[in-house]
Amino acid sequence: MVEWVMAEILHNPYVMRKVEDELTEINLAYIVAGYTIPKGCTVNMNVWAIHRDPKNWTNPLEFKPERFLNTKWDYNGNNFKFLPFGSGRRICPGIPLAEKMLVYILASLLHSFEWRLPKDEEFELADEFGVVTKKKVPLMAVPSQRLSDAGLYMG
Repeated sequence: MVEWVMAEILHNPYVMRKVEDELTEINLAYIVAGYTIPKGCTVNMNVWAIHRDPKNWTNPLEFKPERFLNTKWDYNGNNFKFLPFGSGRRICPGIPLAEKMLVYILASLLHSFEWRLPKDEEFELADEFGVVTKKKVPLMAVPSQRLSDAGLYMG
């Protein structure tokens, strides 16, 4: 069958050109960093691995929030070594809100309360893969009054 179909295609240059054009359009591939990516393929970047690459970070597994203070790291999607909010047209639209609210919420919680894990609870930092990385075991923390004036806690 293949022989007969090839013979007919070779005998009909218009059909051959049409088949070639369709195959080029459907199977057009891109080469990125030496990898062939077929047309229409969805590509997900492993941001978790990028953010833990020792070529980009000193002690990447160590929690050091001060490493981001007054540094060259731009999280607006322009530096492909640091993409906490994504990049391009899929970048998180809530960056300005996150910048303000994260600091406000954490400062309020840490200023107003002392925090501890529940009795007999082990500290767990395992994560779960998904669209966003979340804790595998949700955090349970017990607050206690930190400020001397209990009236500051009344709303």
